Amino acid sequence: MNLEEILYREEIVLASIGRRAMAFLLDRILISFVFTLIYWNEFSALSGSYLQVVNFFYEVILQFLLLNFTYETLFTALYGATLGKIACKIKVISTSLLDHPNILFSCIRSAMKILGEYFIYIPFLLIYFTPFKQTLHDLLGKTIVIKYA
Repeated sequence: MNLEEILYREEIVLASIGRRAMAFLLDRILISFVFTLIYWNEFSALSGSYLQVVNFFYEVILQFLLLNFTYETLFTALYGATLGKIACKIKVISTSLLDHPNILFSCIRSAMKILGEYFIYIPFLLIYFTPFKQTLHDLLGKTIVIKYA
C-alpha cells in the first residue's frame, strides 16, 4: 500500500502551507526570545558600535544554531512537534511509522531545515512541487507534516 492510500485509509490530512509557515514563525520568535534571555547581559553591554555588534554575533552564532538544532531535534523526536507546531495544531510524522520520527531522522530533519534557512529558503520551495507538501528537510528526514485535532 502506498503512502497516499495509507493517509486516506487513516483519515490523515496534510498540514496547510499557511499553518506550517505560522508554526515556523512562532518557533523562530520563541528561539530568539530564549536566546536573548540567555545573552541579555552581553546584549546590554554592547555600546552600539556596528563593529562591536557584528563581532558579538560572530561569537555567538554557533550557540544560536546549536540551540535551534537541539530544540527542533528534541521536540520533534519526543513529541512530533515543536511548540510552534503544537500551537498551530500540526505535527511531524515518519512516513514509514506514521508516528513521530526517531532521534536519527529528527536530527537529519533539523540539520537540513537549519541549512535550508541559510540557503535563502530555496529548499523550502519543494513544498509546492511534491505530492505530500514536503520540503527538502521532510524528504531527507522521511517525514510529512499533518494536521491534528
